[in-house]
Amino acid sequence: MEREVSVSVPFEIAMIPVATSVVERASEAFGLDRRGQLGLALAAEEILAFAGSSGGGGAMEVVCSDRGVSIRVECRVPRERLPLEAFNMTSRSDDPDRMGLVLAARSAHRMGVSLEKGDLAVISFEREREYREVSAEPLYPDQDEPMEIGIPRPDEWPHLAAQVEERYGRGGDLKKAGLMARSLELGLIGALVARSPRGRLGGLVLWRPMGRVIELRGPFCFSSVGRELVEEALRTLGKSDAMGIVVDRPVSDVPEGYFEPLSSPGGALFRQLREDNGALIWVPDDLRPFVEDGVDRLELPRDIRSAERREGLDEKSLLAVSTEVDGSAVIEPLLAGNDVGENLLAHLYALTERGVRSVSFHLDLGRPDFAYMAQSALEAGFIPKVLIPWGGRGDLLVMEGPR
Repeated sequence: MEREVSVSVPFEIAMIPVATSVVERASEAFGLDRRGQLGLALAAEEILAFAGSSGGGGAMEVVCSDRGVSIRVECRVPRERLPLEAFNMTSRSDDPDRMGLVLAARSAHRMGVSLEKGDLAVISFEREREYREVSAEPLYPDQDEPMEIGIPRPDEWPHLAAQVEERYGRGGDLKKAGLMARSLELGLIGALVARSPRGRLGGLVLWRPMGRVIELRGPFCFSSVGRELVEEALRTLGKSDAMGIVVDRPVSDVPEGYFEPLSSPGGALFRQLREDNGALIWVPDDLRPFVEDGVDRLELPRDIRSAERREGLDEKSLLAVSTEVDGSAVIEPLLAGNDVGENLLAHLYALTERGVRSVSFHLDLGRPDFAYMAQSALEAGFIPKVLIPWGGRGDLLVMEGPR
């Protein structure tokens, strides 16, 4: 059960310590480390200070919740009190009026923005718990050693991480045994392992939700168990509500005949789990041929509309950036705006300066306010890479940035 603490704080400078104290004490009670507590408290402090600087009364609701592997703080304020563009990673941190907001945006691992009825802005900041990396020796099986399929035990994650890193170079979060075990316990991920009677590890497959589909990783095989792992995963996922399964970065051990290609050879794969009763998606005219090709290849029932920039958009767009352990980054829109092309280029430059080797832009074509941004992304040098059915509210268009 999710634990939650909330407080309504008036827009007064004198009330800032109340907001920060609530966030600090709640996140401490939820088990967040001291650095994380201070980061979330800073976010609440800066939003309250900036939003309340114009006076006029009112209050900000602060909600701190335990998400299992992370702690989340939501700040709910009237939209007109907050220039959301200040949270973009490209905002100047030397602007004295907005420096605090920039620092607040960078104090969290993830930030989200949504607009609710009544013109209310909900700004969320999330900090992951600290999980240390655990090292262990690989437990490779002997050739033709018998295997059974089951759920990974907590003590097996360090050994699996070592084997996946050594054979595939994709250890990543697998090295954080506590994170993996807790995520599995909470149902944030799913996983199956092949083990021998003497505890040797012959393979691993993992999955996690992605929009209305499931993203599959693996199978990572250290014996001839790829087909067995995939079949057992399909039996498990077939009981879910997911529309399908996508393998974004397939490894060589994906068995043939189980998935269809979504893009060029070696690219993403897909398997439909449910009957697709159709969807409405919006696409800029210049990208219509690419999208239609993907729709026709999988015989998807789609009503494709032209995505056009609507009147009354904010001048400034808001983009979210997440970085992966393999040195890549994903940009996603949080709010539509007229400057998205310029904003994308600025983000691309900033990420390149930080050493990020590849950048992709994810657009939910089921949201017309976001879909039109694909045209601006195309003009900024991004090219369409793959269309993932039901990867968001609708189909997800993945565009790759220039290198």
